[in-house]
Amino acid sequence: MHAIQLMRALATLAFAAFAACASPPLPQSIAPESENVLHEPAPEVVLGPNDVLQVLIPGHPELANEHGYSISAAGAVILPLCGPVHVAGLGLEDAEVRIHEALGEYLRDPAVGVSVLQRAAHRVHLLGQLRSPGVFVLDQPTTALEALALAGGFEFGARRSQVAIIRRLREGGCDVYFFNGESPGPESMRWMHPGDVIFVPRSGVGVFRDEALPILQAIGFTTSQVTAVAIATRAF
Repeated sequence: MHAIQLMRALATLAFAAFAACASPPLPQSIAPESENVLHEPAPEVVLGPNDVLQVLIPGHPELANEHGYSISAAGAVILPLCGPVHVAGLGLEDAEVRIHEALGEYLRDPAVGVSVLQRAAHRVHLLGQLRSPGVFVLDQPTTALEALALAGGFEFGARRSQVAIIRRLREGGCDVYFFNGESPGPESMRWMHPGDVIFVPRSGVGVFRDEALPILQAIGFTTSQVTAVAIATRAF
């Protein structure tokens, strides 16, 4: 079994184990397996600010940096000879090509190897009635159900039937997707994107937006984003 497949299997098993500790246990989904996967490709985990890269150029030890090169807030790594090279939003292979082209102006056909020393850009918030809520860095494609496992599963008193995925949009609004954690279906298999928030409300306590909106404001949601969430969840 490949490493990624093994990590996914362990995450799913961990979620099931933690969920079993809470009351009541999560029932099995009644939907056929083929209906439990959204028909969307897994997003590539791309590079972003604060990721740290190892850049190797064989034959040029003077360009090596044992601590790696951190991607700046502007999305660039600053390399000897060529200066800043923009790599945010790229996969590793495309980053290698970009760096090769930049160094190629100073070196003859340099061999370039790029790997990730530290992931920091692909962050998601797992909040609310979870055993270990917080900010998590994803280093591989991860579904919402797998993300819940990272936070230890549901805490006692969680409103499992109303788990929300909140996604900030570049144009300033938000999309909100709900899924039923008591009977996970296709929506629980939605892929997580950088900056996504999963929020699990408390059972029997007010309405969703009254509990969620102050927390979203506290983690940096703008007024327009909070307003978009309030509109999307007004029926809850």
